[in-house]
Amino acid sequence: MPKIKKDKKNRKQEESAIKAMKKCGDAALKSGISPGAVVTLQVDYRTHYNPERLVAIVYAVQPRTGGIKVCCQHGVITHDGGKGDYWVPADKYIVKAPVGTFLPLPDNLAQVRKMVEDGLFIEEQAKCPRILYSKMHELQINANSPIKKSKGCGCKRGKCGSNCGCKRNKHKCHSGCACNGNCGD
Repeated sequence: MPKIKKDKKNRKQEESAIKAMKKCGDAALKSGISPGAVVTLQVDYRTHYNPERLVAIVYAVQPRTGGIKVCCQHGVITHDGGKGDYWVPADKYIVKAPVGTFLPLPDNLAQVRKMVEDGLFIEEQAKCPRILYSKMHELQINANSPIKKSKGCGCKRGKCGSNCGCKRNKHKCHSGCACNGNCGD
């Protein structure tokens, strides 16, 4: 008897999930999502402190779920840790300009949008460079993630000498270094 109840519960959960995905897909299509639309992507606050939204151009849409594939002036956006193109879920983006709506964009991003709208991007997409989602954010804000700390120098006994790694790379020592940033340089 418990097996039958468990199967019935699982079937109902699957049906609910399918309905929820359909609602997301319908809401995304109502918002004006289609290839050539300009969107801003949400960045996970756990990865970057005070993140900015990333501006991207949609080049593929999954109408069933509302998921999208996007590109930027640096190339096609991939998910961190994977080689495949990133399907951005419907709750991780906001449509800023549907197709046909003018939005001031940098020249290189405007060119990408024009290629997508003209239908030329899909052929070029395989040759396009790939960029990680987090790397795109680092390029946009011109900073590294605070989670990814640099190693610092490995100077002995907390005193920096002539072969200090920080000095060689023309950086100042910091709290991650063996000298704890107190070497006086």
